[in-house]
Amino acid sequence: MGESERRVDRLDILVGYMGGERRDVLEKKVLEAFRGALEEKGVEPSRVERLRLRDEDGSLTGVRGRVIDVGVLSEGEEVYVVKAKPWADVEHVESLRVEAEAVGRALGKRVAGVFLVAVTWTGRPTRGLGSSESRSSAATW
Repeated sequence: MGESERRVDRLDILVGYMGGERRDVLEKKVLEAFRGALEEKGVEPSRVERLRLRDEDGSLTGVRGRVIDVGVLSEGEEVYVVKAKPWADVEHVESLRVEAEAVGRALGKRVAGVFLVAVTWTGRPTRGLGSSESRSSAATW
C-alpha cells in the first residue's frame, strides 16, 4: 500500500468517526459534492431537511427503539430519502431501504426515491475501510 493510499484510509477513518455538529457539516458537504448526480434525479441538495425518528414500539422498523436519521425532501404526497455517509457498504444499502420504508409510513407518503451518497464505497459487507475496491459513488434506487 502506497503512502497516498494510507492517507486516504486515515482520512476515511477520521471522517467516519466525526459526530455531532461536525457530522452535520460533513453530510451537507457530501451532498453538495454530489449535487450534479442528485439534481439529475430531481433532488436539490439545499432543500433536503434532516429527519430523526425513533421507533418507540417497533411498528415502523420492527426494532423497538431504533433511531432513523436521514435527510428528506418532501414533494406533495411523495418523499425522497437521502443519506450521506463518509463510507458505505452493502449493509448500509439494506439498512437504508428499511429506514426509507419506515419514513414513508411515518410521514404517510409514498417514497419516490432513495439515495445513498457515499464518499467511499467498500462494495462488500464488512466494516473495514481502505479496500482496493473503494471508490466514490452515489447509489439510487
